[in-house]
Amino acid sequence: LLRPGPAQAEAGLRAMRQLATARGEFGSASRALIDAAQRQVLHTDFDIDSLPPITAEELAAAFDDPALARQFVQGMTVVSLADGPPTEAQGRLMASYARALGVDEPAVRVMNELANHHTVLFRLDFMRHGFPAAIMSGTTTHAPQRACPHRSRSW
Repeated sequence: LLRPGPAQAEAGLRAMRQLATARGEFGSASRALIDAAQRQVLHTDFDIDSLPPITAEELAAAFDDPALARQFVQGMTVVSLADGPPTEAQGRLMASYARALGVDEPAVRVMNELANHHTVLFRLDFMRHGFPAAIMSGTTTHAPQRACPHRSRSW
């Protein structure tokens, strides 16, 4: 796990907050996820609610390490799912951030498919590239724990 500097951490938090609120509200799961990332990974103490929005160009100017930019984009996909399936607005914002950072991350395309209600394409991509693919290829040795075992419906 790469650790960003203070300027990168602030820029990333601004983008994560903007991504989370692009769904129309700052959901409790997104807030908790961003707060945890700030405490456990970034070791910063920014007031999340007072962080201003950030443009894709401003975000790109803060990230000069391609590996750190890729890690950030992967984190964006988690934030976009924290409060439910991503919205179209979140998909557009995530794609613009990834483009500006020069990151071609397959997960961004998959999140856009999900945001645009292409659930069949999402499921196929998930099966081909996600955890089930790892199980089939033998690159993992255990099955994931279900987050909500009482739920009978899957994606």
